[in-house]
Amino acid sequence: MWATPPSTSTWHDSKRARHLPTSNAGKTGKAVSKHIPWFMMEYVALQAEYPELVIEESVQKTLAHGLYSLFNILGTFEREMCMGALDSAGRGIFKSLWEEWDQFGRFVEK
Repeated sequence: MWATPPSTSTWHDSKRARHLPTSNAGKTGKAVSKHIPWFMMEYVALQAEYPELVIEESVQKTLAHGLYSLFNILGTFEREMCMGALDSAGRGIFKSLWEEWDQFGRFVEK
């Protein structure tokens, strides 16, 4: 006879399970990703508001590693949200940070 197809809830649950991150890093990244744009926009807004503020090179290098990690988690939607919410000075700073990450900090899986 005919085999009965799985119930709708079983099919949806198994389909959803394939898209969930399996590693702890993936789970953490997914949980944190919705908060990253707000942090990034605040960081950029402070830089735009206080252009005379000079950050020491050692601090800049340390911050760069953290920002690169955040950019690795940041998705396209969140990046566009940041760009849309920032003023022109902030967009310029954010864009330069993004380009810097794209050139030097992007994680590329081999």
